[in-house]
Amino acid sequence: AKRSASPAKIGAFIEIDTNGLVTIAAKNPEIGTGTKTALPMIVAEELDIPWRQVRVTQAPLDPRFGGQFTGGSTGVSSNWAALRRAGAAARYALVHAAAARWGVDASACRTDQGVVVHTATGRRLTYGELAAEAGSTQVPEQVPLKRAEDFRTIGTRVPNVDAAPIARGAQRY
Repeated sequence: AKRSASPAKIGAFIEIDTNGLVTIAAKNPEIGTGTKTALPMIVAEELDIPWRQVRVTQAPLDPRFGGQFTGGSTGVSSNWAALRRAGAAARYALVHAAAARWGVDASACRTDQGVVVHTATGRRLTYGELAAEAGSTQVPEQVPLKRAEDFRTIGTRVPNVDAAPIARGAQRY
């Protein structure tokens, strides 16, 4: 399959570059509560991508992201389910793209921190290698979510994505 030189969009929140860098759009603005970090963490968790491979960008004001406001300490709780589904849908698309490329059933594949693995043979493809194909994969309304005991990002300490630019005086508001 021909690889795209530009990042492939998978749903509203996720872009994956051919080198495997994942850009996740933070739908809500940051006002000091950590929302701009926490919401992309939810997507990254379900996507099964290591946080070190994630870049966060502020989403533009657009109805496809749903309500884009911060306040009332409800950012995580009100977005939890939808953002988990967004990450899981992208993971589903990546697994199905790999399965199609290998000519195997998707149930014979799993993800492991930014790669899709064919369990029986150990074949591996990175998300970057699959991004273009995954972007055009049809995803059902309901996709399986990870079990909480399998979380690797949620529940860990992650620096606020705006901390360094704020400290340098470079953050734009």
